[in-house]
Amino acid sequence: MKRSKTRAPTSPLRVRARVRKSVRALQGVEEKVSRDTPVFCVGGRQFAMVVDDHHGAECAGVWMKCADGLQDDLVRSDEGRYFVPPYLGSKGWIGIRIDARADWKSIDALLQDAHAITARGRRT
Repeated sequence: MKRSKTRAPTSPLRVRARVRKSVRALQGVEEKVSRDTPVFCVGGRQFAMVVDDHHGAECAGVWMKCADGLQDDLVRSDEGRYFVPPYLGSKGWIGIRIDARADWKSIDALLQDAHAITARGRRT
């Protein structure tokens, strides 16, 4: 039997819990809530946020800062998974749609990079 290419949705609560688990290991992380959305900060600056149908995204996911040039590479590599989020995309942030097949090792690495970029004081 052929598998469907449709990606199964993931509960926003599970996504929140999994992202929290990832960022807890990072130094100096604070969690805040902005418009009912968990936002993760270091040194008072945001580096990631969990989204659930935020601005019509129609999925649970995470938005985060990323290294210069990485945003385009990620979107080109998998437009079904990665996207340029509204408002923050112009500042180099990447959006990741999260479903049952999410690659959490890659997401964890991207979260670590986002934290490091922010901790060093690069980008807004």
